[in-house]
Amino acid sequence: MTFTVNEKDYLLDGKPFHLLSGAMHYFRIPREYWYDRLLKLKECGLNTVETYVAWNFHEKREGEFCFTGMADLGAFLDTAAELGLYAIVRPGPFICAEWEAGGLPAWLLNVPGLRIRRDNAPFLEKVEHFFAKLFEIIVPRLCTKGGNILMLQVENEYGSFGNDKVYLKKMEELFRRLGADCLLFRADGPNPDMMAYADTGIFATNTFGSQPAKWQENYYAAGYRGPFTCMEYWCGWFDHWYENHHARDPKNVEEEIRTFLDRSAHFNFYMFHGGTNFGFMSGANELPGPYAPTTTAYDYDGLVSEAGDRTEKYYLVRNAIAEKYGAPALTAKETEKKAYGEIKLTSTAELFDCIDALCPKKFHAPDPLTMEATETYYGYSLYETNLTSPHGTVLTPEPLADRVQVFLDGEPVGVMEREQKVSPIELPAAPGGTVRKLTLLCENMGRINYGPHILDRKGLSAVRLGNAYHFGWETCPLPMESFEGIPFGDFHTTVRPAFHKGTLQIQGTPCDTFLSARGLHKGFVVVNGVNIGRYYTDAGPQYALYIPAPFLQEGDNEILIFESEATETDTLTFRNTPDYNK
Repeated sequence: MTFTVNEKDYLLDGKPFHLLSGAMHYFRIPREYWYDRLLKLKECGLNTVETYVAWNFHEKREGEFCFTGMADLGAFLDTAAELGLYAIVRPGPFICAEWEAGGLPAWLLNVPGLRIRRDNAPFLEKVEHFFAKLFEIIVPRLCTKGGNILMLQVENEYGSFGNDKVYLKKMEELFRRLGADCLLFRADGPNPDMMAYADTGIFATNTFGSQPAKWQENYYAAGYRGPFTCMEYWCGWFDHWYENHHARDPKNVEEEIRTFLDRSAHFNFYMFHGGTNFGFMSGANELPGPYAPTTTAYDYDGLVSEAGDRTEKYYLVRNAIAEKYGAPALTAKETEKKAYGEIKLTSTAELFDCIDALCPKKFHAPDPLTMEATETYYGYSLYETNLTSPHGTVLTPEPLADRVQVFLDGEPVGVMEREQKVSPIELPAAPGGTVRKLTLLCENMGRINYGPHILDRKGLSAVRLGNAYHFGWETCPLPMESFEGIPFGDFHTTVRPAFHKGTLQIQGTPCDTFLSARGLHKGFVVVNGVNIGRYYTDAGPQYALYIPAPFLQEGDNEILIFESEATETDTLTFRNTPDYNK
């Protein structure tokens, strides 16, 4: 099979082909739901699914590769092929995607001399090592080999980052050397500078959320040739903590899709179905404005919701496409959602009693150590030191990355949060000769995924008391990956960080549900050993966490909560709908 371009069209085996595509990310969707979500994409009238590849999902530690379970890219692409869908794959190495560090593994920060996304030998070496494994999955599935992958993207929105065309050409050469004999493309914002910075002669597509007629005219006026394509048509938007939930008028999206169709322009919905940032993998933005971490839900106000339900936008778009190209019959069902009601929390373990069980290795040094320095890249770090000064003083962590809770002798003193609560904390005076224990609990809330500061370091590297740096720290990494050995006792409320457990009993086949975070403050939830993500009720806009049925089982289900602030309730509530502020 051949897939090429001429002056105006895509050509599939030499015949014009209209690209009608939708984005969904296999790493944000339970594997058991891939078929359902892809079927809904097909029945919307689309012919292609597009996905990024998140490098840090497959190589969390250098040289340790995972392509199984939710990371089984090959199985995802094969499921699409089974349904008769073509595919577009965007392997990066950088993907943005509101994903932790834009998909780049945090361990890259520990590689000597490495600078990302440029002609840098250490970076290119690490990329090639990963791509050599990745392309073993991709190449046999290219359309040129009888598979369903039509084309591959080289890098991602590079014109928004830099202008190193030597690097871009080396990336293109790497793709070819690893066997990518298909159509290669780039995707950039339609701003002329962005388009120019990344222009190496490779087939160019755009990313934008409105005005397709304007950008199509600008594309050809600027001298670009080929089928005009919006590789990311932003049909909704993502949420940050402290914001309102984003929603876009479905009729506006329908109107713009009709414009695409009328002008024979091509599009890829970003996102057709957003899914969920399970675990600690949600990213953060800082352009424009301050550091802003992304919520656990990646609903994106897409055509299919976070929990897999078709929306009004879905049906309006389907009708528009069907009028010109037809659409398959609607056969996919919505998954059943169930409100399981209330359960009681039955046991508690305060964090400060769990350090030995949670910390893989303690470090002693003059300064606190960053997460990267301890090779523990996600979760939390706890820092402790002794204070002997009888005088009150001002505490200033450096840098503030990203949220620090301060405790004196185990009692909470205050909270500092990057770009939100940044005022230094006053530590009270103590009687002469008293030794006080100062404890700082620092959370990684997500590495920046877009802009000049990708791969920002997490944790602390220095602390000042007054004007002077304070030396002599114990650093305890808390990756929050295993919870065995935690000394649980009877449930109790507390003003300190704590783990709590309860049991959700399910009779019959489990259904999708949502765990309400109202009554809680900040933390994360683990269901039957699976981290379903962070909640931050004090910030909004997301007030319930999606729990897919495949993560549940008939009978007893262990629900583990880590509440980093204060616990005032002994009850959790499971509902059958999401919960956002608007």
